[in-house]
Amino acid sequence: MTPAFEPDPRLAQDSQLLAQGPLSQLRLMDDLRFPWLVLVPRVANASEWLDLPTAQQQQLLEELNSAAAALRAWQ
Repeated sequence: MTPAFEPDPRLAQDSQLLAQGPLSQLRLMDDLRFPWLVLVPRVANASEWLDLPTAQQQQLLEELNSAAAALRAWQ
């Protein structure tokens, strides 16, 4: 059984979990000046986009597009 994903403690402290996507967590940063969303892939040892296999990069792009569309509709 895979252990539950936990984001970096600094990120967890500075953001709120909004949703879980197929690959990543969607988090809202605690910054009232901007609606700043962050996608955090739940992939061990991945800290950069290029650390993900191609299929996961494509999944992350789909999740990014969905988050951007929701943000655009909200504004």
